[in-house]
Amino acid sequence: QYQTLMGVLTATGLLAGAVSSERNAASRDARAARELLKEKESEAARADRFQSVTGLASALAHEINQPLGAIRLNADYLLAEDASLIPLERAQLLQQLVAGSKAATEVVRDFRRFLEVDITLHEQVDLSQLLADLVRGFQAEFGRQRVHVSLLVSEAVMVQGDPVQLESALSGTLLYVLKRSSPNVRYMQITTTCIGSFVHLRFLDDGLSISTAQLAETLDRGTQHFSQSMWLSRAIIERHGGAMNVYEQNGLVGMSLQLPFQEKKS
Repeated sequence: QYQTLMGVLTATGLLAGAVSSERNAASRDARAARELLKEKESEAARADRFQSVTGLASALAHEINQPLGAIRLNADYLLAEDASLIPLERAQLLQQLVAGSKAATEVVRDFRRFLEVDITLHEQVDLSQLLADLVRGFQAEFGRQRVHVSLLVSEAVMVQGDPVQLESALSGTLLYVLKRSSPNVRYMQITTTCIGSFVHLRFLDDGLSISTAQLAETLDRGTQHFSQSMWLSRAIIERHGGAMNVYEQNGLVGMSLQLPFQEKKS
């Protein structure tokens, strides 16, 4: 009986050991698979970021070269013709130098904003408040260009992301639409609509001086109407899990930005 009992215990121990060994092996395999997946995801993220940075660098060089070229041209003319210039001409050249410098500074600032912030560090952003602040900040420009603005925000929506980058994307889009509008008295509509799990934010104008096809080209490098500020705005929106495209409705044309929202404020 003793030998039988020992045999049973030995067999049970061997079986338990085999089961334990198999569990440990399976656990190691699972950990290895998770680590491999994490490594592949990290590599994909680095590749995606490198591609974005490469595209941004190309766009950055193009956009900076334009104001720098204007600065150099005006500076050379000022140095060569200074003695023969009347005060008004000299003042105009200096104003153009300052404008070129500001344009280059804005491009670099937006580029740094895009690169410096880790988009994995989200915080809740009140999109309705962000829009209200944006419209308030542009009031002087709206008045100067004789634009009647209607802010139609049906629901207060919270989105996840970086408020500085989101403000940069929204202001860049608004400023582009504003600058491409006709000089006559006109109407601009800014709306938000929740569809599914996305909030659709639209900047629409009734007096754009370019066609919808030309507006779409602003997002594509290598086209005649490419805009670095619009491309950067789309890149920021896409990094926040959204999308950006041309939109037309009831005679109004502009851009539509879609962002995933977290909740609606009551």
